[in-house]
Amino acid sequence: MNFRQIAVSICLVLAVLLGGCAQRQPAVPVPALTLSTGSAGGTFVEYGDKLAMLLSSSGSATVRTSGSGGSLDNLRCLSGATCDLALVAMASAFEAWNGLQWAKDRPVRGYSVMFPMYETPFHLATIASSGITRFDDLAGKKVGVGPKGGANELIFSALAADLQPPAQMVYGTPQEMAERVIDGKVTAFFFGAGAPVPAYREIAQRAAIVFLPIDGQALVNARKIFPYLTTTLLPANSYRGQLTSVQTLGLWNFVLVRDGVSSDAVYSMTRAVLGRGDLSTVLHLLASQTTPSNLKANTFLPVHPGAQRFYREAGVAP
Repeated sequence: MNFRQIAVSICLVLAVLLGGCAQRQPAVPVPALTLSTGSAGGTFVEYGDKLAMLLSSSGSATVRTSGSGGSLDNLRCLSGATCDLALVAMASAFEAWNGLQWAKDRPVRGYSVMFPMYETPFHLATIASSGITRFDDLAGKKVGVGPKGGANELIFSALAADLQPPAQMVYGTPQEMAERVIDGKVTAFFFGAGAPVPAYREIAQRAAIVFLPIDGQALVNARKIFPYLTTTLLPANSYRGQLTSVQTLGLWNFVLVRDGVSSDAVYSMTRAVLGRGDLSTVLHLLASQTTPSNLKANTFLPVHPGAQRFYREAGVAP
């Protein structure tokens, strides 16, 4: 056997040995994570369910969803490590992080930003048969505000501070609120969620829906207490019979991640979502706002190191 044949034989043996070793290397386990979404009838559930499917199908993680009462529950579960990912309105996050309002003097932390979702327009709707056309007409009336203790209750309290007699707040899921507006047990329903919200869509399909503008002193009251709120519009034709845009409040929502989730997993998940150009189709119509550039809507929370890696690669400063 000449030198060339010996060399070829050695290479073949090494290839077999190294290949066998490579095959015996254990695969990096895909993390199994829980995503906390929201309550039935809200946009968080629709967005979250599709997000879990996208992340699971991408191979970056195996994600299951868990319903909740909304942003406050989600922040508590992140802080308490009973969930790994959560959909959160930045109003609630601001209060939690800084120990304000419901978290007064007891900051709720242990999480960071992964990526932006969308800007939420707040909805304030009644039906034509109520005769209500202005915010001030809600004095003394029953108004649904979603689950008790949520951001919607806090913001509506500020909006309605000058109503005399005071409005009476009623609590429940968006789905329950829709039923009560339709049957006249509640005059109006106030809730922040990305349009179209299933609960308001239900009202519009079964009655003549009327959206009340949030303006005047009510708007001044709310923005004085909650400076992170934006002024925005509920676009025309968001719902059946809604022919014109309506002035309202706006609020950004983000996907937050528990600090203990590995950087590699967060990087892979962030890339799996923000690396796509079809999110308005595969997630939700509002996911057209789920883009790297909208990271700037976060002005106070830290960005998870794994997500930071993606943003640097994308040319976006975290």
